[in-house]
Amino acid sequence: MKVSLRANIIAANTLHTIAELEVDLPFAPTPEMAIGQSAWEEPRTPSSVMYDIDDKILILMFHAEKFDSKEKADALAARYKHCGWQVE
Repeated sequence: MKVSLRANIIAANTLHTIAELEVDLPFAPTPEMAIGQSAWEEPRTPSSVMYDIDDKILILMFHAEKFDSKEKADALAARYKHCGWQVE
């Protein structure tokens, strides 16, 4: 199943960037399931799970990561990118 992991990065109360990783999984994750990925120190549980019928993809949204400075948000975005995520 095609799955998109998505994480918003907030800097100074403004959306700074969106990180997304598309993967193929042999199962459909649920909201209660913790997902591990190398960009994170610990597995995370999605805040929401949605299926996009048009694109035929399961979207897992994770809680936004909030920082008080753009520099800290940039550092996290770089870590996501280093781990294979698309960063907008």
